[in-house]
Amino acid sequence: MDYTVYGRKLLFVEDDEKLKKEMVAYFSPANTVFTASDVEEAVSILAESGTFDAVVLDLILKSSMGLDLFKAFPELPPVIILSSLDGEDTILTGLTSGAADYVVKPCSMRLL
Repeated sequence: MDYTVYGRKLLFVEDDEKLKKEMVAYFSPANTVFTASDVEEAVSILAESGTFDAVVLDLILKSSMGLDLFKAFPELPPVIILSSLDGEDTILTGLTSGAADYVVKPCSMRLL
């Protein structure tokens, strides 16, 4: 079964360059993909680039915490948190902050 998402406008907020390249390579052939390395850059992209279908957000970024995006940009599209933090409290905090889903790293691009 083909689970590929087509024709979406996606923003990946991730500071791991290798993972970011992997996400872009997987999703960009069929979608419009933007990337940011921190919350400040993500807010700028969201404000300047119109409506997005989804944001994939890492929680631990080098210069900020991913959850800060919910405060910095209240009108977010659906957010999928992608994080190596797998504790129950952390997952519940992410979901109650407004995330639509929480995926634990590492995961396959197909699952994401």
